[in-house]
Amino acid sequence: MSNFKNRVKFLSLLLPAILILTFCENKKQNSSDAELGATYNSDYRIEKKEEIVMVYITSPGCGICTLQENIEVVKQIKSRLEKKADSLELGFMTIGISNNWVIEKGYSHLEDYGSFDEVLIGNNWFGTGTMKYIFDEFAGTPAVPSLVLTKRVYGGSNNDSTFIARGVEDEQLVRRMFGIDKLREWLDQGLPLPSDI
Repeated sequence: MSNFKNRVKFLSLLLPAILILTFCENKKQNSSDAELGATYNSDYRIEKKEEIVMVYITSPGCGICTLQENIEVVKQIKSRLEKKADSLELGFMTIGISNNWVIEKGYSHLEDYGSFDEVLIGNNWFGTGTMKYIFDEFAGTPAVPSLVLTKRVYGGSNNDSTFIARGVEDEQLVRRMFGIDKLREWLDQGLPLPSDI
């Protein structure tokens, strides 16, 4: 009986220590996420004539795309790119494209990456987003994960210091890369952009 009491006493002393360590670790993780800017929250509005568009193309059937490391890199890119666009006085939007046949699977997969301003899912490699950003207008290597960065210019006018967009006048490719190594390398370099952006 005394052995049982000793175990209960030991656990009652150990439990508060575990709770304190867990709290500190969570606080450290939240602080680390904040420092890295790992959270992008979509509250998109067309407020500027020019913007950077980050298009992320993925697939739930791609093993690399489902790795937590890859997901975290993309989350950090979104958040840091938003800050970079803001410092350049450009708007910023994100598009998530999931190449797969089943819409529900694609949506669930994109949710792992956090918030996007627009999502395009379904019809696998023949989906509208994939056709535009890999095969047609912005042709490139058909691979996932891929990141396509464009600069978009809207037609429109200012009304009482508010920009009212009237369609896209121009959209130019800024950068294209695919594979976790290239994405991580770009993130580690501080997301360099061309000087003329």
